[in-house]
Amino acid sequence: MRPPPGAGTRTATALRAIRAAGITAPVIAYGGIAALDPIALLRAGADDVANAPCTMEEFAERCLALVRRAHGFARPELTVGALTLDAEAHEVRLAGRTIRLTAREFAVLRLLVLRRGAVVRKQTMLSHLYAQDSEEPDGKIIDVFVCKLRRKLAEAGGRDVISTVWGVGYRLDAPAEASVALVS
Repeated sequence: MRPPPGAGTRTATALRAIRAAGITAPVIAYGGIAALDPIALLRAGADDVANAPCTMEEFAERCLALVRRAHGFARPELTVGALTLDAEAHEVRLAGRTIRLTAREFAVLRLLVLRRGAVVRKQTMLSHLYAQDSEEPDGKIIDVFVCKLRRKLAEAGGRDVISTVWGVGYRLDAPAEASVALVS
């Protein structure tokens, strides 16, 4: 069933103002109880529109897809230097070598790849990893995941790919082809 014309008029007006101000940040309009008019919102500047019912998993995937596109990744395969992360196949390769990761390690690496060069706070990672859970674990679990990721990347020949920004979080530095030493 299509929403009535004008549904989300205030949202469309706000979006037009945001875009007129030169703000290019990705926007997903979400209509919880009241269905929004996707055509009006897309014309006003939204990048995506999600109406209820929409599961948290679907909404999270919409957000990740939008962030991926905003960072120049139109396909589910993300490549940064010698590192390739294939979101569809749930596979990571470094200089052509496949790296086996757990689901949580994969999610941490995907978040770092999407935000490459920027510091990702530990709290952001916790929220991303445990959005469905009623309780978040201690923040030290992120340190464990990053430690395991670093070890697995190093075993595949990548050195110093993930940097620690003390007291803040972690940053993925693009692994240059020259920094990847293939070990036979």
